[in-house]
Amino acid sequence: MSEVLFRIVREGAYEQGLYEWCERNILLLDAMQEDFSNFHIRFLLELTIALGFSPEAKDLLPFVGDHYAVVEQFMKLPFADSMLIPLTGPVRNEIAEEILRYIEFHTESAVNINSLKVLRDLFA
Repeated sequence: MSEVLFRIVREGAYEQGLYEWCERNILLLDAMQEDFSNFHIRFLLELTIALGFSPEAKDLLPFVGDHYAVVEQFMKLPFADSMLIPLTGPVRNEIAEEILRYIEFHTESAVNINSLKVLRDLFA
């Protein structure tokens, strides 16, 4: 999460409520005792909203392709329910990379996340 934010949020950039949103999500993850394997996917989807893109599921279709139905579930379900969507580690990684491509497209900059390898190792 920190690397994504570091690479996306520019110095001097200000998005109304972004700091509070980040703080709330960090505290939420810290408080979670279980069922947090999908947290990074939900975090990335909500980040698009916090950054002002506010996509609908159909807006992500060109980026998520075969994972459209799953991404749509993430966007429609309440947070707790979205944490229970059954996914394999490789699928989680693919979806995270696809959402990052969407973010890259809208920020017009490469978001080279080095920690994705760590996420792959953790959630594989």
